Amino acid sequence: MGLPGFEPGSRAPEAQSLDHASRQPLLRSLETEKHCLPLIIKTLTKLQHLSKSNQRAISYRLKRLNREANLKIPAEVERLIYGMNVKNNYKNKLFAAYQRFCDANGIAYKKPKKLREEKYVIHVPTEQRIDKIIACCGRVYTTVFTLSKYGLRPDELSKLTLRNIDLQNRKLTVPTSKLGAQRTLKLRRYQLKFCGNTLIEKE
Repeated sequence: MGLPGFEPGSRAPEAQSLDHASRQPLLRSLETEKHCLPLIIKTLTKLQHLSKSNQRAISYRLKRLNREANLKIPAEVERLIYGMNVKNNYKNKLFAAYQRFCDANGIAYKKPKKLREEKYVIHVPTEQRIDKIIACCGRVYTTVFTLSKYGLRPDELSKLTLRNIDLQNRKLTVPTSKLGAQRTLKLRRYQLKFCGNTLIEKE
């Protein structure tokens, strides 16, 4: 809040001068942005050998930098990129786009070394969680997905019958395989029961 009678928008001459002074940084930034837009267009005209998607990506990144920094001043652009709350992967793309801008407009600049990119953590689900997901797929697909975990191919699944199930010993005999020889799998009792119920419905 300004002084009483001198708030922005007041008719007092002093207030008008204060209002004008407060707008100067914004006016200067808008003026700089307008001056740099032709240079961005010039950059894109020199990148017509790239795909349209790459051109759009570079255009978007340069316009974003242009809104918050003077593209003619490399040190200012570097400070902006380093201070952004984004991943290093995106910062590297911003540096690459700005390097193209400088090359196209004769601005002396060499982008910094590539920032180390964060490694994405791969979360491997447990077998219990996989079983819970499979259990929501209906009886037939649950049987198919369950047996697929043990390497059974679609043609082997289609040839299974009740005779292949040994519930007492918890074994499933696969009659045909890639080399033509049968193989035996040891499954959990509930898996065999589920498989047997599905085969009963099938027959």
